[in-house]
Amino acid sequence: MPTNWVLQPQEQPGTYRFDGNPYMTRGIHEELSPEEIDFLISQIHERVKSGNGADYLQVFVHSVSGRRIFVIDNLNDSSKTNASPGFINANNYFTIMFAEEY
Repeated sequence: MPTNWVLQPQEQPGTYRFDGNPYMTRGIHEELSPEEIDFLISQIHERVKSGNGADYLQVFVHSVSGRRIFVIDNLNDSSKTNASPGFINANNYFTIMFAEEY
């Protein structure tokens, strides 16, 4: 799918997996198509797979408008290591938002 959203290079390495439930702000839900949202998530999953983890903050920039999207994961590998399944189920999520919604 052609898109104008470009995943930016990571600033830091990390052990975040973006494997929890995806949540999105109202702005993302109203302005992006389901296909665009799927594209963003797939790009992050590819980065996680190729780098065996990623930084907690992933940034996309729109190639035309310059608008930014932040995707923020809540738990990294060490947060999950000694946590109870209930804690992980309640807290393993990532949020997709426009930068101005942060």
